[in-house]
Amino acid sequence: AITQALKKRLLLDQKQAERFKDLFNYFSHHHLESILDLLQKQMIDLRLAFIHHQGVDNYLEALRQYLALPSDYNYLSALETLLAEPKLLRLIELLAEHGSPQQAPKAQQLASRLQGLKPAEKKAQAAALLTDIFTFFFKQKGGLYQNIFKPKASLRALLSDLCLSEIGQLLTINQQHFKHFNYFLKNQSFFRFAETALAQLSQIMAEQNLLSFAEIIMRTLSLLSDQTKRDFILYQQEQKINHLMLDEAQDTSPWQWQIINALMANRLSEDNPHKSLFIVGDPKQSIYRFQGAKVELFLSQIEAYEQAFLGQQNPLEKSFLKTSYRT
Repeated sequence: AITQALKKRLLLDQKQAERFKDLFNYFSHHHLESILDLLQKQMIDLRLAFIHHQGVDNYLEALRQYLALPSDYNYLSALETLLAEPKLLRLIELLAEHGSPQQAPKAQQLASRLQGLKPAEKKAQAAALLTDIFTFFFKQKGGLYQNIFKPKASLRALLSDLCLSEIGQLLTINQQHFKHFNYFLKNQSFFRFAETALAQLSQIMAEQNLLSFAEIIMRTLSLLSDQTKRDFILYQQEQKINHLMLDEAQDTSPWQWQIINALMANRLSEDNPHKSLFIVGDPKQSIYRFQGAKVELFLSQIEAYEQAFLGQQNPLEKSFLKTSYRT
């Protein structure tokens, strides 16, 4: 019901529908519902990622830097970089005239598309033209076509003055940027959509007086990140709760471990024999990876607590249950 309400609100809002038109066109309505379901499940990861980077814009800038994309990269500038290399254009012309029966027609078609382009055509067709260039020079599974850059003797003499290795390097660098830019644009569209959808989701939940499990975890983390509130919570907990017990620990997410670690902070520093921590988990039964659970994190947390309890009056003891009483 929440997913349907969120979908309806996003699609009925004309500004949002126009803003994310490409995304809505790309996904069917059925797939859009799947995406909205996924957003609800990944709410914590996405929100914390945005918070960590102080907004979606900074998050996307970090992604751009990770992909090593020049800050001014776009389809038009990339196309103009290639068209400014006369040896590349000459190579296409020579392959159109002297290439193999498979190469020549494709080279002729590409040369025809690249000749006499007007500025408006360049801008409008830049992405498609780049795709055509890279499709002509690169194999589908990656790598330059060797019959172009290591041609047979009959063609080698005609291409000898073109510095094929330099052209190959230019194309390889630009193709990598092109692939990374396509990836960046898809992520940019999705994350901006996620930002809007999550804001709408919070509003719908508030209107219906509902809290998701993800929202409960987020609010708890928010409380514990505030020093004054955290001190008060830990003080109240220490007064009222002697024993912390965690079941199904192998399915505990990183954010839930943050909460547990915060609750354990005072206990580890006080060495009170009347306080205890009891954890039960089975790495082989971990099934909640889709909600962020990680078996390796469960194992590392147990090891960290073992180290933290060393030298205390009640050190952490590990017990392995080797007998199943379920069957």
